[in-house]
Amino acid sequence: MAWVAGDQLQGGKYTIERKLKTGRFGINYIAKNKQHDFLLLKTLDVNSLTSLNQLEKERLETMFMREAVKLTLCQHEHIVKFYEPFKEAGYSCLVMEYIPGETLDKLGKISSEEALIYIQQIGAALTIVHQHHLIHGDVQPENIILRAGKSEAVLIDFDLVLDFDHELTTRRVRENVEGFASLELCTKNTKPTAASDIYSLAATFYYAITGQLPETALKRKIDNKRLTPPQELISSISNELNLAILKGMELEAKNRPKSIELWLKLLNSNSYNANAESQNANAEDQNVNAKGQSTNAASHTNNGTENKLSVNWDKRMQILTLVIAAIAAFGGLLQGIASWKSSTTPPPNPTSTKK
Repeated sequence: MAWVAGDQLQGGKYTIERKLKTGRFGINYIAKNKQHDFLLLKTLDVNSLTSLNQLEKERLETMFMREAVKLTLCQHEHIVKFYEPFKEAGYSCLVMEYIPGETLDKLGKISSEEALIYIQQIGAALTIVHQHHLIHGDVQPENIILRAGKSEAVLIDFDLVLDFDHELTTRRVRENVEGFASLELCTKNTKPTAASDIYSLAATFYYAITGQLPETALKRKIDNKRLTPPQELISSISNELNLAILKGMELEAKNRPKSIELWLKLLNSNSYNANAESQNANAEDQNVNAKGQSTNAASHTNNGTENKLSVNWDKRMQILTLVIAAIAAFGGLLQGIASWKSSTTPPPNPTSTKK
């Protein structure tokens, strides 16, 4: 069953405006409340649950509502706001914030500087999700919306959020856009973890700065396909950024960073190194200036010392000359003068200390 424009839910509390995309197990609608605010309404699509048996359907619905309650804990400026769950005619529904704007996939290739801003914002959002033992499980450009008129990215489409102890993974059929799903999200009998979101976010970064879909995890594993490093596609990408993306997209979850925070630090190391180099360069300039000032000061000191020595020696020489003249007047003392001169050490010439 699908609702149409004008249908009222919860006794007129919400009015359906129009239907949006249909997901793997759900349908999205734009609705209005009594205050005429636009909202996003999600509900399970019973027609898409035909591949599940009755027990699995009941469990999925229970999880749908349970995860909705848990999402109330995930309050973050870069996570779509969740308002309330309810049931209408036996159908489970979630009410969320409606965000006008374009999704990241609509932008095409963007600069690494702009992409880094969005990836850091979504990384911060995923940190909150993981702290509550949840994963998103479907991080991709289509599920990242940019608020209209702002450089703010928001993680949306939490209808596929999976719990860490989720057991339906053995029956999971991925509908991710190729290239964004980690190996453990593409295979049966595997448990997705926080590392799965790291892979997807790194792949999203890859796509945003190259404009190309990365090679799928399955083809890399089964067909030994090579993941082209982003730096080979965009030469201006730094080595640090290139390595951080590749590290986040390691095939085996155990080889990826242990947390989203650690992966974000790898991304930030590029700007950190640049800042450090700039600071070091400034420090070196300051040292050079300080040395120059020290040298000038020393030069001034030496010049002053030389001038003082020169003046002192001039005075001493004048005095010595007068003494010699006075002594010379006494002819009988010439021999004594000659003896005195031979025993007197002449003053040294002033020596410059300049280097």
